[in-house]
Amino acid sequence: MARPHHPEPDEGDLPTATVRRTRNISLVWLIPIVAALVGGWLAYKAYTEQGPLVEIAFKTASGVKAGQTKVKYKDVEIGEVAAVKLSLDLEEVLVSARLDKDTRPYLTTDTRFWVERPRISLQGISGLGTLTAGVHISVDPSEKGAPSLSFEGLDHPPIVTQREAGKLFVLNAETLESLSVGSPVTRRQIQVGQVVGYELAEDDKGVKIHIFIESPHDRQVRPETRFWVSSGLEFKLTADGLDVNTQSVASLVVGAIAFETPDSLHPADPAPENTGFELFGSREAMANREFVEKELYVLYFQGSVRGLSVGAPVEFRGIRIGRVTDVNLQFNAETFQFDIPVMVEIEPGRIEILNGELPGADVGGVVGELVQRGLRGQLKTGSLLTGQLFVDLDFQKDAEPAEMRRQGDFWVLPTVPPPLESLTNRLKDFLAKVETWPIEDLGDDVGTAVRALRDLVASDDLKKSAAHIETTLANLESAARRLNRQIIPEAGGVIQKAGDLVERNAPLYLDLKQLLQEVSAAARSVRSTADYLGRHPESLIRGK
Repeated sequence: MARPHHPEPDEGDLPTATVRRTRNISLVWLIPIVAALVGGWLAYKAYTEQGPLVEIAFKTASGVKAGQTKVKYKDVEIGEVAAVKLSLDLEEVLVSARLDKDTRPYLTTDTRFWVERPRISLQGISGLGTLTAGVHISVDPSEKGAPSLSFEGLDHPPIVTQREAGKLFVLNAETLESLSVGSPVTRRQIQVGQVVGYELAEDDKGVKIHIFIESPHDRQVRPETRFWVSSGLEFKLTADGLDVNTQSVASLVVGAIAFETPDSLHPADPAPENTGFELFGSREAMANREFVEKELYVLYFQGSVRGLSVGAPVEFRGIRIGRVTDVNLQFNAETFQFDIPVMVEIEPGRIEILNGELPGADVGGVVGELVQRGLRGQLKTGSLLTGQLFVDLDFQKDAEPAEMRRQGDFWVLPTVPPPLESLTNRLKDFLAKVETWPIEDLGDDVGTAVRALRDLVASDDLKKSAAHIETTLANLESAARRLNRQIIPEAGGVIQKAGDLVERNAPLYLDLKQLLQEVSAAARSVRSTADYLGRHPESLIRGK
């Protein structure tokens, strides 16, 4: 069958076609776009709101696990361990922990981390809650110091956290004694602080002990405060007898530090934090403390110094101001005389200066003025029981004029004989003068006067009687003048010197009285102490 024939149209008669491209987006693409936007926003929010990542180096990380171990402060969770790995040198364990955003201001070089686990020590039992909940990392935040994200973990929890009210102080001692971290610091036997650490001094000649004293007791620490090691059992012999002081058994095991601030006419302000103090080995050593500034003097004594030893005190009116450092014996080959130079050191810090300060470079001038006013050195008996001597500095009203003189690098202080030696010398001088007195002539004068009176009574001649009376009066007057001029003054001086030694306020009288009191009090104290220990033997362990 033949197909119908259609004639082809002319190209000039055909219409022109127009092509248009549409830009419609399919709804299918909206879903991934919205998902990408939401994911980006969530990622940005998570990045901006996430806390800091800190790295803590521990010597061991027993029980610490990534994704499980929490970081806590006051038992409130503030982060979580993200990773646990070894350091490159295999010496430490590096723990990475992600903390909350709010912790960033408290991450400084003073911030401390440690692993909280059960511990038993002399200070008590801690970390028992970790037996059921597992170990966790504790933090002691601090705003002090520079910002940091890398820390060295502590082996043990700190004794004192940085947010506890109080102050830190440093005690300088020769040795650590029986102290340790956690040893109590007491005031009047009440614990007000504790030892938080110790280290060797920079010069390796001592120990630095760091202590923390709680508020408000830290305000009682002033520049004049004194610290000493308080043992568990102390014996002290006082004027009232034997004093036995027993404390708790804890102080026997871990030691303790006590302190006191003496009353002062001009009290100072509380000491600032990290102030250094000297730590004395005992309360007695604290009472006899030494000062850094010392001045050396030499005193020459002529008589015996038996009983004077190195370390003997130097006192001024009963107050210790120094000690004896050396006692020598010198022989002068020219004069064939022996001298005994005694070197002493004076601690000016024991003397409070009022109304100004003395110039340190003119010490000789100051002491020289005191010497001109009668300051002298003298040996005195410190104890009649032991015979020990000490050097006493005081003003002598009848001392001969003297001046300070220089011998090498030291000043020489003038001295006077001891009281008994002075009395002996006066008595020797008195007896020597008695030997020179014309005792026989004085007796002849008195005998002549008596005979003249007898002849006067028996005579009837008035003229002869008058002559006898005149001769008798002349003889009696001559004898009286000799007594007044020679015998009475010397005898009076000796009697006065002896009276000065035995009067009620004299040192010899007071020493004898104190010796008898000490012997009696010691006997009573030993008896009472033995009786108390017999009734309470447990006081040696638990304290009085």
